[in-house]
Amino acid sequence: ILKFFNKKIIVTFNGSDGRPPYINGARRKFMLEDYKNKSQKIKSNIVAIEKFADAIITQPAISHFHKKKVGNFIAIGHPFASIAPNNCTHDDTNRGITILHAPSDPIGKGSTHIRAAIEDLKMRGYNINFIEITGKPHKEVIKNLQQCDFIVDQVYSDLPMPGFATEAAWFGKPAVIGGYYGNCIHYDCLPEHIPPSLYCHPDEITSAIERLIVDEEYRLKLGRRAQEFVGTRWTPEQVAKRYLQIIEGTIPEEYMFDPNTIRYVQGYGMPESQSKDIIRNMIEHYGIESLCLSDKPELEQRFREYAYDIRK
Repeated sequence: ILKFFNKKIIVTFNGSDGRPPYINGARRKFMLEDYKNKSQKIKSNIVAIEKFADAIITQPAISHFHKKKVGNFIAIGHPFASIAPNNCTHDDTNRGITILHAPSDPIGKGSTHIRAAIEDLKMRGYNINFIEITGKPHKEVIKNLQQCDFIVDQVYSDLPMPGFATEAAWFGKPAVIGGYYGNCIHYDCLPEHIPPSLYCHPDEITSAIERLIVDEEYRLKLGRRAQEFVGTRWTPEQVAKRYLQIIEGTIPEEYMFDPNTIRYVQGYGMPESQSKDIIRNMIEHYGIESLCLSDKPELEQRFREYAYDIRK
């Protein structure tokens, strides 16, 4: 109907609405058949949306089912401006380093892995005040955010600065974020478009936390860089400007991403062993076509090699 009336249609994907279910930790309670059926449904929806939408904006790491060029969500930006005052305080007593973790989904965020890393560092003699908040009012999270030294967001993220880390950046607090996508992001985004965080491989979470504990100069510098990034590149005004360029058809090519070049396979919210197991089972029970990637044979083969640990 909107197309009939010659309206501009811009569609934004935010995560599970576009990410293949078999690499989506938020779908961990699915039965095997559910992964197949949901993959087909998401793929079908995207095909229909690409037919009618004037532009699509999504994260490169979840664009496996797309064919047409999309607006790169990381480059275009996550508009953010907190209404909370920037009243950061620091306790001068010997409290050690205060680290905040506030998972919305402790399993998907890898909280067990993070707790183990903190305990390991404590046993090695580091004075750490670890605060974990789940299911509390937002104002309590903000209060602790203002008083911490840095945050540990999650272990298996396919974004270098998700929502909670963006909020932390507003207050000048750096973030440790784990994710396999760190090995691919520089293929998909220009360096100046990548938000500053300590974005590391999931296996390097402990060493990343340790670095922010021992290197105060780096910690403070990273916090300032993150704060400057969200306060300049990701402001509502700047992001709105880029959306207007998309509407007008004047967006620079550097803000676009070609999903036919995607090489990322590990996904979000779960370790490699889990996604590999899901993909192998789908291939063995329903054929590789169940991945809904037949239009991208190289990517389809990449998933096969990943699932079966085939090394070239």
